[in-house]
Amino acid sequence: MNGALDSCDIAAGTPDDDGNGIPDECEDIEFIRGNANGDGSVDLGDGITILGYLFASGAIPCLSAADTTDDGQIDITDAIFIFTYQFVNGAPPPAPFPDCGVDPTPDSLDCVTSSCP
Repeated sequence: MNGALDSCDIAAGTPDDDGNGIPDECEDIEFIRGNANGDGSVDLGDGITILGYLFASGAIPCLSAADTTDDGQIDITDAIFIFTYQFVNGAPPPAPFPDCGVDPTPDSLDCVTSSCP
């Protein structure tokens, strides 16, 4: 329950697979920031996935994970951030990283699925 009378509070019959009392559709999906391709690790493939999304209409199931700079948008800096982290010992992505978690920063990016349980 979120304190506001809405579909998250009155969703009788809506699935609650984890049994926490919150309809699944109302819960934030956990993800690992930087894991754009959803394989469970942050590596070169994630930067390539971001570039594919930007320049070749590729799909990313969790846009929040691809937002490696946590600025609320997906752009070339997200791919560069991953490459810098991987190849020249750059800063790691902000939370949630390196473990699964929810996005601590409100934005309009969606996460449909992720590699997190």
